[in-house]
Amino acid sequence: MIKYIYLIILTFTVNSVYAQNKSELDIIRHRGKGMGYALKDGSIIVEPQFSSASYDMDGYYIVSKIDSLNNTRYALLNREGKYIINLENSFNFFYVKNGKIIVKKNNYYGIINDDNEIVIPIKYCEIRLDSEGVIIAMQNKKYGVLDYKNNILVPFLYDFISDFSIVHSNGKRYAVVEINGKNGVIDDSNNYLIKPIKTIEMIEVVNNSIIVKKDDKWGMIDFKMQTIIPIEYDSLKYYRLQSYLHAKKDEYYYHFTLDGKLIKKYSFENKNKSLID
Repeated sequence: MIKYIYLIILTFTVNSVYAQNKSELDIIRHRGKGMGYALKDGSIIVEPQFSSASYDMDGYYIVSKIDSLNNTRYALLNREGKYIINLENSFNFFYVKNGKIIVKKNNYYGIINDDNEIVIPIKYCEIRLDSEGVIIAMQNKKYGVLDYKNNILVPFLYDFISDFSIVHSNGKRYAVVEINGKNGVIDDSNNYLIKPIKTIEMIEVVNNSIIVKKDDKWGMIDFKMQTIIPIEYDSLKYYRLQSYLHAKKDEYYYHFTLDGKLIKKYSFENKNKSLID
């Protein structure tokens, strides 16, 4: 727990140094008392008392205090300086992602709300918060999908479920699944877009297409299994923030649009010079 939460604090501290003006609370320090929080105008919200304190994480702050036995305890505060998880908590560890509080206890994961109430039971071997607003979880070595009200959207049937992607042509969410060594594509109601097959390894749904792999070569197909990018590249990766695909083949690199159109080809030595018009 100590190492994990320390890394969370360190990560957000480093990332927030360049964006402190976006934090609702500022960290204050007192040489003899420790760390606390104040508003921008200097009004103290939490008196200095902690051994460590993180910057803003979607409205939350992780703090720690060393007790008389030299044990480090962690807690979670909100922007009002109130405890959501106090220092006497029994969690193995906890962290914040996408504004949600994920906790671990007795090797199982769940999610709590701002009142420290369990909203997703602490019974899953793994929890992954999908960027499209669902939870991918593992139970009894099988993956399924939940919403944030703990409704099961996709039953726990699969050996793997990729992150979902919204398909712009119909607004639905799709993900690649693996079951019994076969890959297919489902929507978030467990309806098959492509039934599981063994002939090709499906990696990720991107826009209206699927990144695939066969015989250690990468490419892209559409929902009708037609080739968009030939399966001949050494690697193919979707860069979500930049909205393009990056591929490598031999000594050359390629950029494709999400529709598979080649927009740039270059060698590593001449990465600033495209080899296509």
